[in-house]
Amino acid sequence: IIWLFTNLKNIGKLLFSDQHIAPLEHLSNKKLSDFENLKKTLKSKISQSEQVFMEAAKSIKTLLSESGLIPTDFSRQSLPKFIDKIISGALPDTTAKWIQEFEDTKLYTGKTPVEAQDTIMSIQPQLSGFMKVILLAISLQYFYRNAHKHLLSLRLINALQYQVKSYCENQEILPISEFNKKIQGAIKNQSVPFIYERMGEQYSHFFIDEFQDTSLLQWMNLKPLVENLKAGGAGKDGSLLIVGDTKQAIYRWRGGNTDLMEILVPQNLDVEPMVLDTNYRSKEYVVDF
Repeated sequence: IIWLFTNLKNIGKLLFSDQHIAPLEHLSNKKLSDFENLKKTLKSKISQSEQVFMEAAKSIKTLLSESGLIPTDFSRQSLPKFIDKIISGALPDTTAKWIQEFEDTKLYTGKTPVEAQDTIMSIQPQLSGFMKVILLAISLQYFYRNAHKHLLSLRLINALQYQVKSYCENQEILPISEFNKKIQGAIKNQSVPFIYERMGEQYSHFFIDEFQDTSLLQWMNLKPLVENLKAGGAGKDGSLLIVGDTKQAIYRWRGGNTDLMEILVPQNLDVEPMVLDTNYRSKEYVVDF
């Protein structure tokens, strides 16, 4: 029960974050039967990928045996141990450098008999082919297992979406997080959105405060207004002042993106930021402390 309520609380926050709008929209129209079908599909995919890397591992085991090679012929016995772990039913770690660069890895040491060295070099292309199959199948296995692990969370999100939507409709209210999405939906397919044309005629000077907490979606909604201003759409001289401090960013959890202020917006507007070097909010001894 504690896990469920903690999960509900954490998942609920996702519904009001700009950065999760697109995937949540894909999830909103799913039914219980869709999740059941996905569960069956994932189980099938998990079984299939396991069968693939298991068969590839057994093929390597057979190849080593038929080639007359023994575990001690290999550096640290790494390859035989890796293969035996797979065949035993365990899911091995595949991040080791010798695994990721298997095709170019020297699999033996100077103490390995010369005949065994020659044999290993001659079959390494075949081993590489099997290893590629194993690595791909294991990566898919991790992906499918992770998706299966989070199925319950997806169902909870879907159920919460439905409850929030029903509550808002009954109460005739709209969460503030919905406004950015609605604005974006209204303007994204228009070259010169009407609302910005009218605002550009009425206002020519804009000031945006606390910009460090602006999300990408919010900026995409503001961008046409700024571009209209730059193009002289207001019919007169205009200005834009953006103020913020990335060290005071507190809304990352709902999509606040400090990169907008530090990188994207300065590049987009082709301006150099002005850094304030004097603190008027604290006494000197407080700052020194």
